[in-house]
Amino acid sequence: MNLENFYSSWSLKNEKMIKNDLIGAMRKFNIIQKGLKKKKLLVLFDAMIDFGCGYGSFLNLFFENNHIKNGFGFDFSNNSIRYAKNKHEKTNLSYHELKNLNPVDSVSLMRRKIEPLKKVDVIALIDLLEHVPDCYKLIHELSIITDYFLIKLPLESSIFDNYVIKKTFPGPQHYNGHLREFTVNNVYYFVRKLGLNPIFEQVYKYNIHDAFPLQKISFDNLSPLQILKRIYRIIQRFIIKYFKFLMSKLLPTKIFLRLFGGGGYWCFASYNNDHILKP
Repeated sequence: MNLENFYSSWSLKNEKMIKNDLIGAMRKFNIIQKGLKKKKLLVLFDAMIDFGCGYGSFLNLFFENNHIKNGFGFDFSNNSIRYAKNKHEKTNLSYHELKNLNPVDSVSLMRRKIEPLKKVDVIALIDLLEHVPDCYKLIHELSIITDYFLIKLPLESSIFDNYVIKKTFPGPQHYNGHLREFTVNNVYYFVRKLGLNPIFEQVYKYNIHDAFPLQKISFDNLSPLQILKRIYRIIQRFIIKYFKFLMSKLLPTKIFLRLFGGGGYWCFASYNNDHILKP
């Protein structure tokens, strides 16, 4: 899959699906905001970049709730940036389209857009690194303009998903554009291998609607057999959805995430190029 094509088509959603994404962004914000506030880390947020900002809601929530003086959102998707500009852009909060996915070019553009600032306090990478072919290079290039990173990753690899249901594993043909996936175990090692030094980190269970987001369902131009197969998949998804919901209420967080998923990991971290781990 060409990632530029994927990101271009990703944002082509109807209003109902966009609304669902925005509600999900608010839930991510609430989880992260609570942790940062508890650890008294919000004092470090003055100027912020959201790299891969999507529709702009996450950055807007941070800007409005934490008195950030300067916020900058960047994304490759023209449609999502257009939406973010129309809905959220205001004085000292701006959104910009990336011309390509090359980290060097992206940092060059960001340096121009954040002037007269030389650096920002933090760069947010929210549900982004699972899509990036070379995370080492991206983090290294971004570290030119920040000292801290706010990272959010999905925890979608579980024993149940890997061995019980039919699953699409990450790779160039993955339907969500995921090139890698994380468990509740390996995610801690992944961020450290990048040279990131977490100041605070947390795993959590997804709201059931984030674990099973809205999907486009159409029966147009399908044969009767294809219609039956699609109905079967819809029923199967419904059963799995509420089975996982029940398990999420019964099991401790890390055990649930390892056995059933899904959930999320986030951290607030500094970066040190000398700490990159290469086995």
